[in-house]
Amino acid sequence: HLLMEREIPVVLVDAYSATDRYDAVVSDNGYGAARAVHYLVGRGHRHIGFIGGGANAYPSLRERRQGYAQAMGEYALTPVFADCLPQPDAAAIQAQMLLEEQPQLTAWVGCNDEVAAAALRTAQAAGRNVPRDLSIIGFDDIELAAHLTPPLTTLHLDKAGMGRMAMQLLAQRVQFPQTERLVAVIRPRLVERESVADCWSE
Repeated sequence: HLLMEREIPVVLVDAYSATDRYDAVVSDNGYGAARAVHYLVGRGHRHIGFIGGGANAYPSLRERRQGYAQAMGEYALTPVFADCLPQPDAAAIQAQMLLEEQPQLTAWVGCNDEVAAAALRTAQAAGRNVPRDLSIIGFDDIELAAHLTPPLTTLHLDKAGMGRMAMQLLAQRVQFPQTERLVAVIRPRLVERESVADCWSE
């Protein structure tokens, strides 16, 4: 409300507003999650679960969940959701639940890297070898991802690129304040590390 009253030029970066008033730079979250599924299916996985987020989660996490579900549907595969807050403790509980109640799963997709890391540690503590017994993919490519054991395969977000695009949109908004709202969508890039293995047993 304060921003609207003062009419300050604003660009949202990986953020959302209840109105369509502001220019924005966002990640193509649905594409990224679908890319994770396509990658796993391409390596032989057919039982793939999704950990984190939920129907009422932050918009970017909902988009990732939807992208996963849509990609699973393209292959006529059954989606398995373990909804939770995108936090390590909550993710660990859901990962343990999947180990006990969904043992057929050969791969998990985390809604972000922190969730994926917690799930990875939970699986290892339960005696599962990652990636031989269970493959895991994260999302965001935070610094931690490359330093896990094994290093985490994940979707990389070009945060610096998003910042540069935001500055371009902001400069244009200052120069041309009456321009229609602009939204720049940046696609994540899959970074292959060592947390995914082939699964051709079925």
